[in-house]
Amino acid sequence: MLLAATRALGRIPVMRKWLKHPLTGLLARLWPDGRQVVRKGGLLYLVDIRSVVDRHIALWGWWEDEQLALMLDRMRRHGCDLFVDVGANLGTYAMEVARAGLAARVVAFKPDPRTLVRLRYHLQINGLPQVEVVEKGVSAARGTAGFKLVDVSNPGMSRIVTEAPDLTVETVPLDEELPMRGARIFVKIDVEGHELEVLAGMRGLIRDNRVFIQVECFPPLRPALDAFAAETGLRAVAHIRDDLFLTNFPD
Repeated sequence: MLLAATRALGRIPVMRKWLKHPLTGLLARLWPDGRQVVRKGGLLYLVDIRSVVDRHIALWGWWEDEQLALMLDRMRRHGCDLFVDVGANLGTYAMEVARAGLAARVVAFKPDPRTLVRLRYHLQINGLPQVEVVEKGVSAARGTAGFKLVDVSNPGMSRIVTEAPDLTVETVPLDEELPMRGARIFVKIDVEGHELEVLAGMRGLIRDNRVFIQVECFPPLRPALDAFAAETGLRAVAHIRDDLFLTNFPD
């Protein structure tokens, strides 16, 4: 009851900041092992309060809701043959799209063996077997890459690296893994600095299909993303927090 009552207040940034620490302490007392299954909207999540994303879901009941709402709205407007979740983490986008029945096919990519376990568990407990999980990284070319595992405080920031990797993962380009022509494709890309390589590996999909792409875009990356968009015929239609939205769908 207390957590539910604070979620409306949590949408006010100043209140969320003020409530964050005492409520985190409350969760620690309520959940001695730090983990619990909670409901976010209509979906169940196994959250770990040591993780910043999990803690946000546990306390406030939402994560990237504005971005997700825009993605779902565009799917309803244009229709969707394929939704691709690149860097699926806990599976929020893939699960919301599958639950709403907005895409004929939903594919989630995640090479991190730790979060893969929870991703598959979330699909199971939410009854969403139609989501296809690919245990590979997405990049510009097929091959292998080093992968850095970030600790439990924010495992979603685990990423492909060129130095000091913790393990090696298989990589695939979307052009080869999901070849399509004349389709309506929606893609979410959140890969902690590897976004340009993911985009480079889907030039064919952009050329041969209608696409709507949400890509994580911190300020240093924006010029390169603008150049890529200009080169491939994409245009920016929104920028919400750290995410840029690119498309070649007609207005």
